[in-house]
Amino acid sequence: PISLAWQSPQRGLALTVFNNTAVAGTILRSETVALPNVTHDSRRPFSATLTGTISVERDYLYNFSCFFGDAVLGYVHVDGHLVCQKGTNGAHGPTPPSVRSTEYDNPLPVLSSTAWPIRLVVVHHGSASRPTDSFGVRITRAPERGGRPAGGGEGGGKGAAWLGGGTLRKEAWLEGALSPALPEAEAQRDAMQARLSSGWAPWYDMSYTKLVRLPEGSALALMLCDSGASGADAPRCLEEARVDWGPGGQGDVTIRLGAHAYDRSYLQLYLATATCNVSIEVGGGDELLAIVEVVAGCDGTELVLAGSSVWYRVHEVSAAAQTLSFTPIGDGLRSSVVHATQPSKGSALLLPRRVEALPHLRFDLAGGGSVGFSSKAPLPAARIRATLRAAWEAEQARYGAYGEHAEVKMAVQAGAMWNVVYNPLESVIAPVIRGNPWGWDPAVLSDDWPYVLFDWDTHFAGYMLSLDAAGKELGYSVLIQVVKAKSAEGFVPNGYAPTRKSTHSQPPVGSKVLLEMYRRYRDLWLVELLLDDLLDWSGWFLEERTLPPLNMTALGGDDMQAARYESGLDDSPMYDGHFFAVTDNKTGYGLMQMYDVGMASMVAMSDACLAELADAAGRADTAKVLRARSADARAKIAAHLWDEQSGIFVNRLATGRFRRRITPTSFYPMLSGIATVGRAESMLRGWLLNASRFCITPKGDFAGNDDTCYWGLPSVSADDPAFPPLGYWRGYVWGPMALLTYWGLSHEAYLDVPLVTTARAALCKQMGALFLTQWRAHRHVCENFSPWRNATECTGMRFYHWGALAGFIGLLDAGFYQRPRQEAAAFT
Repeated sequence: PISLAWQSPQRGLALTVFNNTAVAGTILRSETVALPNVTHDSRRPFSATLTGTISVERDYLYNFSCFFGDAVLGYVHVDGHLVCQKGTNGAHGPTPPSVRSTEYDNPLPVLSSTAWPIRLVVVHHGSASRPTDSFGVRITRAPERGGRPAGGGEGGGKGAAWLGGGTLRKEAWLEGALSPALPEAEAQRDAMQARLSSGWAPWYDMSYTKLVRLPEGSALALMLCDSGASGADAPRCLEEARVDWGPGGQGDVTIRLGAHAYDRSYLQLYLATATCNVSIEVGGGDELLAIVEVVAGCDGTELVLAGSSVWYRVHEVSAAAQTLSFTPIGDGLRSSVVHATQPSKGSALLLPRRVEALPHLRFDLAGGGSVGFSSKAPLPAARIRATLRAAWEAEQARYGAYGEHAEVKMAVQAGAMWNVVYNPLESVIAPVIRGNPWGWDPAVLSDDWPYVLFDWDTHFAGYMLSLDAAGKELGYSVLIQVVKAKSAEGFVPNGYAPTRKSTHSQPPVGSKVLLEMYRRYRDLWLVELLLDDLLDWSGWFLEERTLPPLNMTALGGDDMQAARYESGLDDSPMYDGHFFAVTDNKTGYGLMQMYDVGMASMVAMSDACLAELADAAGRADTAKVLRARSADARAKIAAHLWDEQSGIFVNRLATGRFRRRITPTSFYPMLSGIATVGRAESMLRGWLLNASRFCITPKGDFAGNDDTCYWGLPSVSADDPAFPPLGYWRGYVWGPMALLTYWGLSHEAYLDVPLVTTARAALCKQMGALFLTQWRAHRHVCENFSPWRNATECTGMRFYHWGALAGFIGLLDAGFYQRPRQEAAAFT
């Protein structure tokens, strides 16, 4: 049973005030407050948290109206929902179609859980004119009568208007509903994420080359500066460096990302402009070591090391002849002095004004050479180089434990780790790429705050990170944050950013990923933490995505395109045309009038996984319901979506007509053993192993494949009219489709079927080879790949973590996740 350790005899919330702006270090004040309303001395900078649990009752809506006073940063999470924020985003206009403001998550209905964790954080820079300041959250409730009143953000907002506004008043029910202790699993989550959020690393989402020390927020940017790509007299510094959607004026910039250790003990990349190429090696963690070495060119280019702080964490930063010093304001935090291996000495190059204004060191790279730096003590370049070389050799040994899969292991790990970042609103996360080019946060106040999490993409990142025990907790944090991004209705949205959420969901792969993690590591607290959220998601699919008359899963949203997005396959030929109907006249939401074989199979898989997780958590009655639900879904898929004419499972319109546009989703009934052995063999012979369709060859050697379908598993069958012109989900090859197809081929129902074993091995071999072509050529991890033999580059974004799934399935098939080999386990 789930622990009820949070049910403390004390009432109220736990207040912790820190004598700094980092929400860590020396505690200035610690007490339990009866109500979430705090007044504190504001003459000096401070940060504070209010944490605990609120017991809620069903049939009520709960509203949270926050006040942060003069704090520069404030935010409140309630059961994972970001209900208020200040200091991160400015006013923003109406949301685009299929997206809504996160303010919709306030007020909140009660779903599975009746014990909600509350976390309030403020950062205050102090005010000489105001001796005290107040902050807190007003919590009120009203009976839920079938409607959803508008919620409110900081300063009262719409929610306070709904509840009458005015000053904070004592609610009769509230004092007895608050506990200063978090649920036990939530407390374990906080402790784990605090461990992870420590030390030097490229934590900053907007740049691979901005190194940040946590929790202090000290920031060291490594910049190449020159006169610009055109050779004009406009000085340029690469203040931020990203593979995808880089800043303007960087059309000549290339980045090759290399190894990245889980513990940040070693990471390496190449950064190049049209006239300069450097290698950057970094050893992070408690202390920072780095060396920048010229590979080619660099006349007219300088290396600039610029110091600052991020996320409102106040510092004194200063530059001397050979050092940059970082001193966080307050007590209990670590100061850093970064020592360069040579004195700062630039050329005649003019720096941009905003860079010149920062404390910085500059080094002329003309003629080649290297610049090293260390935060522990002044060290010669040779010593730094040798230490980093030893760290690289140790990291290579970890990859070496994977034998013939060592190169794939390095590339898969790099694909995930280079996208692991930190943000105070989330803790440790893994967005699909660095930056947020989709405009989900159109009014961010600075580059400290942009990020976006996509549903199934991020679940898969957590899965890849958890391959080794050394990366397990990173994977846990990534999984937690995407599941906790749930909507008020209980579904995990297609996309989530601090001000916006999608109105629709995406494939529910979270329970499968959590089950894989639990089977591997047996950490029951993680199951207890996420089970209610995943149950809510399952219940939402049942209630909101069931299409009569067969009562099977369909895709939905606020229009046809939103329903396409929900599939995760945004423009798949399966969804060409318009067969959408509004099913809720009040909201305008509706469903595709088609039973979707891929989503239905993933929902059935999800419920089967949830049943096993519920058993682990001691919820036998819940497990029984889930197994029955999954069995019903599987029986309906088997009875209604098998197309004898095509010899494969096919989407079917509510009218009864099959929609014969075949994609890899037709193999997904194998995910939970729906296909009989005979049907599975029919699908493999007629489709997966067919050189004119999905082009996986029996030996995985591409023999007989046409050059246009050379790599195999295109996102639509190669005999479909949509395939020859190619397009996003119209023929390109995708890592998530490879993983889901692999999971199906790996189901226990088919373990002794020779043809399935052959197909599984061949799929892994071809996808692994495809993955390595772009890794070896460019160090790219492709959002998607061309199926063409002679393709020279990614067909989508170039460092998108789920592209590594194409290589990851080979590691799974070799037994490194389910049954770790002894030699690999020695390094984990």
